[in-house]
Amino acid sequence: MADASAPSASFGLRMLTEPAEYRAYIAAHGQPGREYFAHLAEVLAQDSRVEPARMAPLAETLLRHARATTVPEYEALALRAWGNVAFACGDYGLAVEHYRGALARFGTEMDMERGRTLSSLLHPLAMLGEHDASMAAAAEARACFLRCGASHRLARLDINLASVYFREDRFADALTALDQAQAGLLSGGADSASDHEAWAAIRVTRAVVLINLARFAEAEAAYQEARDYSLAHDMPVLAAQAEYNIGYLYFLRGQYVKAIRALDRARETAAASGDKLHLALCDLDQADVCIELNLYEDALQLAHSSLKQFQALGMPYEQGKSLTNMAVAEQFLGHDSAALGLLGQAEVAFANANNEFWVHMANLYRGVVLLKLGRCFEAMQLSERARVFFELRQTRTKAIYAGIMSARARAAAMDVAGARIAAERAEQALGQLQAPWLHVQVQMLLGQLADRAGDRPTALAAYERAMKEAEATRGNINFDELRISFMRDKSQLYERYLELLLGADTPPEPEAVWLHMERAKSRSLASVMAGGFGAIQPRMGEGSRVVHEISRLREELNWYYRQLDPGQPGGHRPGDGGIDDVLKAIQLREHQLLRAIRQLPDDEYRILEQESGITLERMRHHLGDASWIEYFHCANGFVAVVGDARHVRVVRLPGERSAVEGALRLLRYQVGKRAMESEYFRHNAAAFLRAADSHLALLQRELIAPLLPFVESEHLLIIPHGVLHALPFGALQSAGEGGQPGASLLDGHSLSLAPSAAVFALASQRPPSPARQRLLVAAEPAFAASEIAAVSQCWSEATVLSGAASTLAAVKAAAASSRLIHIAAHGVFRADNPYFSALELADGRLNVIDIYNLRLHADVVVLSGCGTALGDLAGGDEIIGLSRAFLYAGARAVIASLWDVDDRTTAEFMTCFYRHWTAGNSSLAKALRQAQLEFRERYAHPFFWAPFQLIGAYR
Repeated sequence: MADASAPSASFGLRMLTEPAEYRAYIAAHGQPGREYFAHLAEVLAQDSRVEPARMAPLAETLLRHARATTVPEYEALALRAWGNVAFACGDYGLAVEHYRGALARFGTEMDMERGRTLSSLLHPLAMLGEHDASMAAAAEARACFLRCGASHRLARLDINLASVYFREDRFADALTALDQAQAGLLSGGADSASDHEAWAAIRVTRAVVLINLARFAEAEAAYQEARDYSLAHDMPVLAAQAEYNIGYLYFLRGQYVKAIRALDRARETAAASGDKLHLALCDLDQADVCIELNLYEDALQLAHSSLKQFQALGMPYEQGKSLTNMAVAEQFLGHDSAALGLLGQAEVAFANANNEFWVHMANLYRGVVLLKLGRCFEAMQLSERARVFFELRQTRTKAIYAGIMSARARAAAMDVAGARIAAERAEQALGQLQAPWLHVQVQMLLGQLADRAGDRPTALAAYERAMKEAEATRGNINFDELRISFMRDKSQLYERYLELLLGADTPPEPEAVWLHMERAKSRSLASVMAGGFGAIQPRMGEGSRVVHEISRLREELNWYYRQLDPGQPGGHRPGDGGIDDVLKAIQLREHQLLRAIRQLPDDEYRILEQESGITLERMRHHLGDASWIEYFHCANGFVAVVGDARHVRVVRLPGERSAVEGALRLLRYQVGKRAMESEYFRHNAAAFLRAADSHLALLQRELIAPLLPFVESEHLLIIPHGVLHALPFGALQSAGEGGQPGASLLDGHSLSLAPSAAVFALASQRPPSPARQRLLVAAEPAFAASEIAAVSQCWSEATVLSGAASTLAAVKAAAASSRLIHIAAHGVFRADNPYFSALELADGRLNVIDIYNLRLHADVVVLSGCGTALGDLAGGDEIIGLSRAFLYAGARAVIASLWDVDDRTTAEFMTCFYRHWTAGNSSLAKALRQAQLEFRERYAHPFFWAPFQLIGAYR
């Protein structure tokens, strides 16, 4: 058979699509030989890395031509080319089929070609979960290359082997394989030096492994280098892989916004190159990010998209992860039955991937949902099976968690004795393990069991231990709690403890009751205001060695905390010490972080050394001659503490929580902007006012009237709890005679609010602003121009950023040196994720995360937009929203609105407020009260004058 010269790459590919040109080629050169098929097979393999989808029909045509020759070797070359294209397209099953077909036709004598095919085969086998077969293929390929003395091919084999080791969590072996690959390329001559794909793959794979060894700086540098190298040498698939992994690195480090942006860029790169695998991985990881940020609708959509793609790629393990993410999102959206079905599918997918660890994790997730649905016996069985499995695998925290789950299921099934045995077994297993997130679960369960048995002292002691452990859990990290968690909100723990405390035979001291209330309120906000490190990102300057050290330690801690999550089989842990190694690493870095924080100078973390706790003496010092009322949920009602410079009293309020919540819900409808701006309101204004007055009178009777005899001061600080954060306290009024409204709380007192007494004290102890600038922002000129124009008459020297000038960068820069910040912008309240509540500026949204990272010296921030005082209750009484973010950022006080306000009357109101504030020695609280009283004379309905609240320092 004649052996034709190899055609040029472009002409050769064109012949595969143009039958006439192929026939002409045969007429000129005779039947094609080995060089023809070997050359076009290499061209297809190279081009498939850029345009894999376009190469598929060409690979099929080449195979058809090879079969026509009836020469097994030519068919084997074409089959391997088809396998390379299928792998690039993400069709791992088809790739394995073609590689094995090629091996059958190469036979046992052709060591080099057989070795090359085996080296290509091991990666798709690993992607399909066939790890033993993958290792066998690697061993045989190595033997082939050693017989041939092919150092370059051995280096290529080691790169593929490193990827397989990574999927098996064998990180040290993966690094060793990469070192061997690099050494082989360096000694392999010209062919190795010009193998750009191999050099880029080494960088990418090394970075992936370094992430899982918590060597973040090295990993990020390797990724950036790999991306730049790949782009410089026209390898978009590897560039997409590097970009994707940069995004995943940001996610693991808790840098969620950066992660989303990097994953978006990776998705664009992958889409442009037809890289189906990284398109799917981008969707899967963005679903993870969205779940972390409580964006459950987005997470559901992304996870569903990744599922479809992984199904097409034939990757069962990744299908299981997608299904699990979908189930988590559905559960948090309240769709428990849908979550249950998805978890059943996930279990099947993990079983198909031979991943026993995640089969049991999916079952444990199912148990949590089943218990919510009241199917306690099924939940008990699943959690017990999981506990036994995790104990055998020596996965200690997972086994303890499963045991707690089993105990809860037994308690729900009225098997109190069995529940107590299971809970005590979990407590014993925990021992001295530094895992407060698990200690909370165990102690709360023990407290509930003692509570049910009527053993008040034992219940109180267990609840006390649970609260101490809960307070030891820093920041927003959930540690080992399942993402479908049965105890994310620990407010019930504090409420039940208080109820037992108040029901004791010997009444507790009022101060003890108040301090307990404070334990449950805004602890995270107080912690970060006092310099704790639980914030989303620390508000720190650039350039300092200490600052960079703190940033590095925070990121490493975030990664180590994730190793305690049930996120990967066995956990990605350095070393062989398992959970104990991880806990030691956490403890070491926490000590290092505290040491580094203490080294910060004042200008980098101004409020670091402040005390986040509260005492009665400290409260009275900052309160001055004012009084305070602090509310707390208790059983089906409310308890209040009333205090001043001389007394502290505890008062159980008579009203039921359901009645208060109902009246507040109806009141908020009455002040809804849509209702107030309707034609119906204009025709029925008097009726609307009477309805609002009736709701306000009920709320006053239930929440304020029993407390007023103990309030003697002119100023009153109110610290709400739960739903009461949304209550306009200044509008509460008694029922007058003849259907007329009676006296309101505002008639006798100026008012201010605070999320907690600790937050009030922290804001109050901040010194007056040294800044002189006043910043006025009109982000929506059509609505806010008149307001800013009116306000600027009080501050003639103010900096005004209006319309297109009110950019994110301009507002951030000016805010840093302003004493007063007044922002007239539309407020966006995100109930689904309050971290993304925001103010609409000219070029984007200034969200809560952005505000956390500002460094302010403002006496007051005034947010005159709609609903800017709204926040979301998280983890008990942690309010997350715009006003709290500005307090953390450095403001002494914030004035914000409880509902959507009227643009025209808001301009009038703000002018009135500033006129009173600048008139003399009037405090913020007095100026706000005077403006509200004056405005009430003009507009009777509380919609117009009652939404604005002063939060933080009041003078």
